Amino acid sequence: IVISAVMVMFFSKTIATSYAIPNTLPDTLTSGMGDNSERVNLFNELYGDELLYLVPYYATSGSTRYTVYCLDKEKEWAPNHTITKDNAPLDAGYVYLIQNGYPAKSLTGNDAYDDYLTQIAVWWYQDLYEGTSNLTSNQKSVIQSSSYYRYIESLINGAVNASNNPVIINPSFSINSSDFKLS
Repeated sequence: IVISAVMVMFFSKTIATSYAIPNTLPDTLTSGMGDNSERVNLFNELYGDELLYLVPYYATSGSTRYTVYCLDKEKEWAPNHTITKDNAPLDAGYVYLIQNGYPAKSLTGNDAYDDYLTQIAVWWYQDLYEGTSNLTSNQKSVIQSSSYYRYIESLINGAVNASNNPVIINPSFSINSSDFKLS
């Protein structure tokens, strides 16, 4: 089963200062998902096919649990499958979402809400930057009129800005030591 097309980002809440950019992940993980008691819906005005009633996705390696975000809302998530790490670099927008969304940062103080809002931001960012149709115009309208939109908007704007203005880092160093010799 190819799961890599369905997800983008992994985070570990157990690593305080790491954002678990793909290079720091184990080579393989096992997929999983929360149960129905963990489902979240913050936009009760949506119903039917537009309902955004989400259960959290995750992946594990040993006892470490990583949060996973879906890139294609229409694909099914397959729990208990092996996921192989993709070494392709992430777009700067996704990196921004990793560094500023859940679980790297608390948005509302409620982990379940923060996970949900970060997933919505991922889909919205994709719609804006990649031209996908993860969220309908009605879903976006309902979200924009909610009190939660400020959290999503901040993530979306930051991700778009990061993609439009990537930071290029040219490392430099200096060595100050009389004992150091190059040959």
